[in-house]
Amino acid sequence: MRKVLLVLVPGVESMEFSPFLDIFGWNEMLGSKDLHLEICSLEERISASWNLKLQSELNIKDIELSEYSAVILPGGFGKYHYFEAIKNKDFQSLIAGALEQQLYIIGICTGSILLASTGYFEGKKMTTYLYENGRYSKQLAGYKVNFQNSIFCKDERVWTSSSPATAIPLAFDLLEELTSHQNRKYIETIMGF
Repeated sequence: MRKVLLVLVPGVESMEFSPFLDIFGWNEMLGSKDLHLEICSLEERISASWNLKLQSELNIKDIELSEYSAVILPGGFGKYHYFEAIKNKDFQSLIAGALEQQLYIIGICTGSILLASTGYFEGKKMTTYLYENGRYSKQLAGYKVNFQNSIFCKDERVWTSSSPATAIPLAFDLLEELTSHQNRKYIETIMGF
């Protein structure tokens, strides 16, 4: 069975990761049944934004990327230590490996900043959170990416988006890319979209 990897770091926002859990969960149970979503984090337990406590099934150090088709990085808040993952060598190594193996790499909202911070995305078209006087846009552009002032940005297998609201359509886009348009429409219908 093919797999997708959801990477959670401290400060992650639940609205940015839960659509992937639900959409890929519904697909595994009632859709194409050939994709499994796994969750990894930097530590066994992390604190998400808004004081939500999470326990991961896998540690980022134990990931064998050859088993995956995509790596998903939801965004989060600096107040909850989200951007501290920039310094984590295991995180940097995971992203380098995902690029090397040409996996789909998805960055939701400020997740694109964590991706760009690795230095591996220079020249890639990317977007990020567009509000708050453009401070996140400037931060992203500082990593020498080709900043796009858009809600969604797809540059080959690197997909980024601009807000928590984009997680649902991005999850469905990835589901369609990895299965089929017909399967996407079926899952959307049975989930009430």
